[in-house]
Amino acid sequence: MRLSLKVSRESRISALLLLVGLALTACGGGGGGDSSGSGSNIPTQPVVGVTPSSPAPPTVPGSPVPPATPATLVQNGNARITLAAEPKGSQCQDPVGGIKITAFIDANNNGVLDGADVSNTQYACYQAPGAAGSASTTGITTLVSLVNEPAGRACANGGKKFFVGLDANSNGVLDVAEATTPAAYLCNSAGPDVGISIIDEPRGGNCANAGKQISTTSGAGKTVEYLCYAAPGLSTTWQRITGTAAQLVSGLGHIISSFSVGNVVATLPAEPAVKPGDTLTVRGESGNEWRITQAAGQTIGTRKLGGTEPGLETSWIQQSEPVHDWWFVASSASGSKLAAVANNFLTAPGAPKVGFVYTSADAGVTWTERQAPGDRAWASIASSADGTKLAAVASDLSRIWTSADSGNSWQEQFASGSSGRFWVSITMSSDGSRMAAVVLGNGAATDDGKIYTWEQSAGNAFGVGPWTARTPSRNWRSIASSADGSKLVAAVYNDLLDAQQPIYLSTDSGVTWTPSPAFPIGQVTHSFYRVASSQDGTKLAAAERFGKIYTSSDSGLSWTARIPDHGFNSIALSGDGNTVVAVQPLSTTDPLATGKIYISTDGGATWTQRQQASSWRGVALSADGNRIVAAVNNGRIFTSTSNRTTPGTAGSVTGGLTNELQLRYLGDGLFDATSASGPAFIVK
Repeated sequence: MRLSLKVSRESRISALLLLVGLALTACGGGGGGDSSGSGSNIPTQPVVGVTPSSPAPPTVPGSPVPPATPATLVQNGNARITLAAEPKGSQCQDPVGGIKITAFIDANNNGVLDGADVSNTQYACYQAPGAAGSASTTGITTLVSLVNEPAGRACANGGKKFFVGLDANSNGVLDVAEATTPAAYLCNSAGPDVGISIIDEPRGGNCANAGKQISTTSGAGKTVEYLCYAAPGLSTTWQRITGTAAQLVSGLGHIISSFSVGNVVATLPAEPAVKPGDTLTVRGESGNEWRITQAAGQTIGTRKLGGTEPGLETSWIQQSEPVHDWWFVASSASGSKLAAVANNFLTAPGAPKVGFVYTSADAGVTWTERQAPGDRAWASIASSADGTKLAAVASDLSRIWTSADSGNSWQEQFASGSSGRFWVSITMSSDGSRMAAVVLGNGAATDDGKIYTWEQSAGNAFGVGPWTARTPSRNWRSIASSADGSKLVAAVYNDLLDAQQPIYLSTDSGVTWTPSPAFPIGQVTHSFYRVASSQDGTKLAAAERFGKIYTSSDSGLSWTARIPDHGFNSIALSGDGNTVVAVQPLSTTDPLATGKIYISTDGGATWTQRQQASSWRGVALSADGNRIVAAVNNGRIFTSTSNRTTPGTAGSVTGGLTNELQLRYLGDGLFDATSASGPAFIVK
């Protein structure tokens, strides 16, 4: 959960109010930092201490729990700032309301806001992520501490600095590590009057996640400050677990402080109480062990707990599906649901001349042939994060085929009465609400070289509705998407021959496209064959069919050449973009085509070769990068799984007094350990 700031009205007060706290990050100006110097405590006693009644309402990570009656946070002469609970209503729509922040000039110095006073009111409103369930926890005291701020960079004429935080260790003092907001300042003004104007600040250079622009005018002139919303997951609200059983809640930190007989069992949340991207943390504080348990269909990625590198030789399993000319594979977020397509167009000697779609619901152990879409020259298939939505394209004048039930039934899309296209690649957002597909560009009507995009609209089923052709027309080869479908990357094959730039980028779901400035026209011939994207679209990878692997960490604006001149058929990225897997073909006439799998766990900086030599055609990764599926041309499908708990109720992670573990939900029942500290965990 996050806070959103609403401004009810503007007014003039005789003190400069710079609110750069309350679960928001300070951007621009402000300065100062923590003036307490060294030491672990903010040097003042709490002004406000609030312990919510039990059970406590859902709280916002990093936000204070508001007192029942207004409490004065800052008093500077007649200028005051008060904090009070704001119930659900016109100002805060969420069921748990929010916080009302009032700055006013106490004209009659009676300590309360009344008709004679001039005020400025703002609302920090909770935004709940849905039904988050309830935790077996008790409330933690919220502390607000004050420090005198001398004249200097933060306040030219001196003033007050305050911090807000949660007393996680219950020592009654707001420690520096417990401050959940940056310092906030109420500065003395240089003149008798200061005017304040607060307007929305869009996402951009001043505020990466949007926020508010605060302009102040006085006798000293005009200043502009920015109040920026925090990125999700930057702060944590901690709750204590004092019993022996608890339901973990997404977005919260959980302190195991139970001294009861027996260990603590903490159960992972399930959808819809947890959504992809949500985090939760568990920290030990008592002598009892604590064990995180799973429900059916859940598992935890454990690479951060000291696991092995993915794709070790001994971890590969050849699956039992028939030998085919496999062309492309796709994976759900956990890797438990897989899809693969065979191609009947370029059949290798000895391989059956069939091309069907195949699906697996047990991580590749068994496969089902889906004949409904037909026997085709399938080129690409894409999967949603939960594996229920699939989309496949073929290079044989066919159309786009979609399934909303994990491949059990299929529908032909893209204006079924129109002519087909030579499709070569398709991608979709993690929820399947956005898709994009590319066509070869050889000049014919069926090879129009267009990118086609689709976005789900009200009343339309998955894949149904208009597929919109986008420009420019190029000889496209591959396309990849961020998890939300807003960022796309597409690759052009043989760009020098066609006088085209090789990599194109879109930040508006494919409506407009711009070439990456990293590859000017006419300098080097690139044979980009496949591209891949991290979940946030920041990290990208591109594989040349007769050349190198390139990676980008700035959404494609710049690229770094990695493995030199090997030639690759496919490439895949983990959700965070740190794990990269690329596969090679095998050829007796091409010395660069050695049929290896290359794996990197540091974003492409270093690489390790895995598996025996085979003519690899397609590869896909689970979101945590711990499960790999790779397909061989005129061969079988192989899988490799490492760094996972046992799926379902048999799996667990156990920690103790000094352990701390943060998990991020990636979808499809998969949680991934993003940070861990303390002694070795017990993983089952």
